[in-house]
Amino acid sequence: MEHIRGSYLEHDFVASLKQGMVLWVVSHGGVGTKSLAEHLDKEGIKIRTPQWHETLVHAHRPVTTTTNKFKGALYVYGDPVLSICSMKRQGNARLNLMKLSDHSETGNEELKYKYSDGALMQAIYNQFQHWTNSHHQYGYPIITLTSYDVFDEKCQAEIGRKLGLQFGSYKADIVRLKRREERREECLKTLNLTSAHMSMVTRILSYTSSCGNSISTLRLKTGRNPISGDTISKINELWSKHRIQHQEFNRKKDAITMTFN
Repeated sequence: MEHIRGSYLEHDFVASLKQGMVLWVVSHGGVGTKSLAEHLDKEGIKIRTPQWHETLVHAHRPVTTTTNKFKGALYVYGDPVLSICSMKRQGNARLNLMKLSDHSETGNEELKYKYSDGALMQAIYNQFQHWTNSHHQYGYPIITLTSYDVFDEKCQAEIGRKLGLQFGSYKADIVRLKRREERREECLKTLNLTSAHMSMVTRILSYTSSCGNSISTLRLKTGRNPISGDTISKINELWSKHRIQHQEFNRKKDAITMTFN
């Protein structure tokens, strides 16, 4: 398991700036941050450094700088319930808890042996508060985005104007997003979260991003899937095709099985 150098957050940030990092993309995990960073890197926006992968991608708090070439930070947040389930499926929940908790700053090496869903939820919420606290000034703009804002063309254009960057066209895998949303209730049943933890979830879902959206509001407008407008029709159309193809595949598989029997 890699060593999380939480006490060197500032060191890693400065090291990344020296390597040309112009935009800091950070999240609590389970919201597709690495995919977004890969896309932006391809658009010529330097983000990924060894330190970004190790420390900065899930940094628990911002770092102050006055470097002129550095444009700012994107803090991407999503539904913590879906995020925790995603991390657990990928097998990196404990590692992300260590990064989010910045355990090395307090010398709490034992944290890696004390994973719980509740501890991860608390760490996500603590990070969320650090990054959305507008009372602090860090020398650069911090733009908050829901995990769905990043796919919104108007939002992309607005962020680009604010930061003086060209984001290109970043599209969602809408079938995957719909399936993810549909699994939420089932996913929630597998998590050991208290009412206090669920209150944290509610606060995050109701927070209004820099693009003027909240996950709760988007869900109320569009049903279970927080993507609006024509995209919803496209999602349903593709989802129907996906199911038909899946059913056809099963029919052919059954026919082949019967032939060999």
